[in-house]
Amino acid sequence: MSRTVRQWAPSGALAIDPTVGTSLFGWEDDDEPREPGRIDVRGPLSETGWGATYSGIRARIAAAVAAGVRPIVLIVDSPGGEVTGLRETVAAIEAARKRGPVIAYVQGAASSAAYWLAAACDRIIAADTARIGSVGAVIAGLDMRGAYEATGARYYRWTSARTPDKAPEPGSEAGDAEAQRIVDAAGDAFLHDLGRLRGPPGDLDAIADAYRRGASLSSRDALALGWVDEVVTPGAQDHAWLMLGGDAPSRYRFPLAARAAADLPADAGDGGHMALDTPAGTAGPTGDVVTLTRVDHAALQERVVSAEGRVTELTAQLSAQAESERHMSARIDALETDRQARIVADEIRAAETAGKVITAGLKAELPGMPAELRAVVLGAIPATRPVGGPIGHGAVGQSSEAVEVSEGQAAIDRALAARKGV
Repeated sequence: MSRTVRQWAPSGALAIDPTVGTSLFGWEDDDEPREPGRIDVRGPLSETGWGATYSGIRARIAAAVAAGVRPIVLIVDSPGGEVTGLRETVAAIEAARKRGPVIAYVQGAASSAAYWLAAACDRIIAADTARIGSVGAVIAGLDMRGAYEATGARYYRWTSARTPDKAPEPGSEAGDAEAQRIVDAAGDAFLHDLGRLRGPPGDLDAIADAYRRGASLSSRDALALGWVDEVVTPGAQDHAWLMLGGDAPSRYRFPLAARAAADLPADAGDGGHMALDTPAGTAGPTGDVVTLTRVDHAALQERVVSAEGRVTELTAQLSAQAESERHMSARIDALETDRQARIVADEIRAAETAGKVITAGLKAELPGMPAELRAVVLGAIPATRPVGGPIGHGAVGQSSEAVEVSEGQAAIDRALAARKGV
């Protein structure tokens, strides 16, 4: 097993609890096997230093999301750390929550920056021995000038004349004011995120009061104030997978804690609440583990994919059936049109056989008339020639064409007038 020794050298504003002991030196196992859904948040935090770096946490979250691991569990035991890189890691956790639940399990301490990360998760579950809180930011420095001067060393510094406010002298009035502005900005950003992620809604002073103005509490006291969602003990069998690792269920539910400070509704998406399912045979959410292993979940997914394929197949069949019905309807309409044309042709043929003269114009109009109106029109046309006689023997002094036109039009006029009751 290879190990890398690293030193933590913080810089800038810190979101850290100085009362939680930690070492500035340590090692990490480069080839330690890790479960893809369990991400360590241990030791002092920084973007690129020793321990659980923000960049490393973001990379492992992205890998777990890409692999479809659910839930993702942050194993937290940290006094906090630097502010640089922290907001980006909070954003990565919030993005991962859109793909599946993210849980923070606090083994030892979730202080300051570590609690900031935990607050971005769907749930915070803490061991009964854990410490929670210490919200806010701090800047600390060690003035060694007196010790150096005691050895004969002298300290000098010069600042460019046009930028006299650059890096004010630590310990001076300007230096103290500059440090306070930096730490206030970081602390306000922390409180703003807490109000957005867990509540309570309100101004920053109200949020600071809800979190005891930076105090650190035991996990059970934190539970009473709504800082965490559940406290577990080693004997809690339902949480064995969470505490010890191993095959986690594909879906996991937690009871809603009574968040006196947050006072958020159960379905508040921004409040960190994860959707709850009601198991069959129960009256409501119970907080039990849904014992669906990864193998069972894979089998269920196969059934879902099969069902989706069957739905696609049935949808295609219904579409083909609808298309067939449209073709059939068009065919029926065409046959009906042909039948009506034959009926009109037979009616015209019968009228001509009876000695009636049907003009070309009237023949064009008859198919568009209702059957009742056609019967009236054809019945009103007088016979102008003997049955079986040659067409064209009309009245004396008139051409056969004139007789056909005048008598045909008159027949139409009479039929229309009779239909209107004139």
